[in-house]
Amino acid sequence: MRKHFTLIELLVVIAIIAILAAMLLPALNSAREKARTIKCTGNFGQLSKAFALYSDDNQEFAVPYRNGIQHSQSNKDWYSVDSRAAIWPYLGYVPLASGTTTDTYYIGAYRRTYSGIVSTNPLTCPSRKFSSLGLTTTVYSLGLNQVLWYNNVYKLGTVARPSRSSYLLESTYQVPYSSWEDISTTTNSVAFPHSNPGFREQDSLPTGTLVNRPGKCNAFFFDFHVEAVDRPKIPNNLKPGSDAKYSSFWRPWKHDSDPDTAAKWNDNW
Repeated sequence: MRKHFTLIELLVVIAIIAILAAMLLPALNSAREKARTIKCTGNFGQLSKAFALYSDDNQEFAVPYRNGIQHSQSNKDWYSVDSRAAIWPYLGYVPLASGTTTDTYYIGAYRRTYSGIVSTNPLTCPSRKFSSLGLTTTVYSLGLNQVLWYNNVYKLGTVARPSRSSYLLESTYQVPYSSWEDISTTTNSVAFPHSNPGFREQDSLPTGTLVNRPGKCNAFFFDFHVEAVDRPKIPNNLKPGSDAKYSSFWRPWKHDSDPDTAAKWNDNW
């Protein structure tokens, strides 16, 4: 009776295992990314409920970016988690003491210290790749529709197309708001970390030819439904003939502080 495998037999077994592993790896990566996407979608579901509760307690007004013209003239903003927090308590958290620097410094934040210690807010999407930036600071990942400035917030019941107007989106890392205006830069651009194998945090849309790249952005709308929006669907200032600034995606109200909105508002996206 033979008691040992031959070298050729061992090599054959190893080759079969390698082939099976190579076949399974894409499926495992796909399942992992799907799990991240589900977590991110769940975060948006929590946020949409918190925004709705805020409006219930504030005469049905929408959530503003902040409640004053300048940061120094404001005592509330949507993204803070300390004494300035407008939304954080509606998520079930107790506001931190002012000036506290922790993993929850901003809603959806990522933080890396000079010593390399990384922390994230509970609502930071796991699909984001902030470590690739190499930054030693706190960065954002969520952007309120920029139209919701302190003097441009009205009641929810006056939104023209609630299911078509974006409220909160995934955004690039510098600021906690998103806009049609500079969607061609990384300053306040929308981020597309889902269904996008080549996603990088430092990506921008420098030319019109890149607008139709793959990728999805999670967002919730003024009817509070959550949706993964394809990049090509989002109105932006790079599409020829597009008046993105006045599309229903970016303009919830047909009449606001911009005198041109009433004439130019459209629902063509």
